[in-house]
Amino acid sequence: MALISGLGKFKFENLYNQFLGLQPREQTMALVGAGVGLLLIIVIPIWLATGRLDKLQRTLDQGQKSMNEIVHAIDDYNTNKAKLTALENKLRSGFDSNANVTLENLAKQANIKYDIRSRPNAVPKDLYNETSVEVSLKDVSIKQLVDYLYQIEYGSGRIMRIDHLRLKPTYSNRKMIDARFDVTSFQLQESERS
Repeated sequence: MALISGLGKFKFENLYNQFLGLQPREQTMALVGAGVGLLLIIVIPIWLATGRLDKLQRTLDQGQKSMNEIVHAIDDYNTNKAKLTALENKLRSGFDSNANVTLENLAKQANIKYDIRSRPNAVPKDLYNETSVEVSLKDVSIKQLVDYLYQIEYGSGRIMRIDHLRLKPTYSNRKMIDARFDVTSFQLQESERS
């Protein structure tokens, strides 16, 4: 309360008269001091506020970057999850329990002499079972062989993969070859289907 009553008694005119009563050198010092004081009163709060705003902007930028990384990671996760689901569906529906019949039909369509034998089932894996068939082809051209192999892997609509391809030229006709390979079909294990 004393401060307010003191300010009420304060008159700008008295201050001005005091200032005019000073020597010119003292007037200059008073003006410089008042300028520095005014500058400090105005600049320091602005400087502090600007520093705080810069820090907040950096924090906001880091948060935005982190959010973008999280969104990107979620997109990657969803993409990979969709790929995994598609692969699981393909493994569920792509198993060929009659691989012998499928391979014989493909060989008949390509007019290829064949000998197809089932192999004992491989040791079960953690996620899937596999069945294997040994295929022997006699007197086939390279084009017939390539077409047949392509039909096995991509044209049958089933998941079948070719392993251990062995080729041997026939001695009676150098343009023909004998081929032997294994065809494996995969099935997701029952516990993984649920």
